[in-house]
Amino acid sequence: MARLSRSLFPVLPEDGVFRIYGQGARSDEPSTPALPGGELLACGVDHMELRTLQGRVPVGVTVEEWDGPPRSEVPDAEESGPWEERALGSLLLRGQIAVRGGVNGTPVRIRLAGGSGRYAAEVRARHRRAVAEDCVRLLRRHPDPRCEGFLAAARMLGGREAFLIRLWPLSAASDQRSSRAVAVRYPTVVSG
Repeated sequence: MARLSRSLFPVLPEDGVFRIYGQGARSDEPSTPALPGGELLACGVDHMELRTLQGRVPVGVTVEEWDGPPRSEVPDAEESGPWEERALGSLLLRGQIAVRGGVNGTPVRIRLAGGSGRYAAEVRARHRRAVAEDCVRLLRRHPDPRCEGFLAAARMLGGREAFLIRLWPLSAASDQRSSRAVAVRYPTVVSG
């Protein structure tokens, strides 16, 4: 399958969480259950929430749109290391997504070439635990996160924690197969 688009940008998580949502979804509505502990991903109908293990430094986000399921292997950048975690989900999108948590305070918006419909999502993460451990060490050394020592060290951590989000439209055939597999048929006047 072919990659249709790729966007890279920093995100500043709010309380350790950032949100990706479709057009029409409320950006601030907490309709997914809270992510327990270190869970990476929670999906709602038209949005998903991703958790960092810290909430104080920006993370790097890459969003890719594919025309079908992407290759299973993901090339690792030599300097960044391997992807350590993986999660899958699906959501209903209406032609574009927004990523809440843009560093300048406004959501990052991305138009989807695949248009509206149900999308599969694969999320990969790297350095979540390492950056969280570094933040704990920083807070022990500098208990005030607004002091210059903490801020200087936190700037060096910015972008080390990274997320790769791959989206692709689910085909109508696979949607029908999955819905038939779980459908319960009750007799009606018409069907007998």
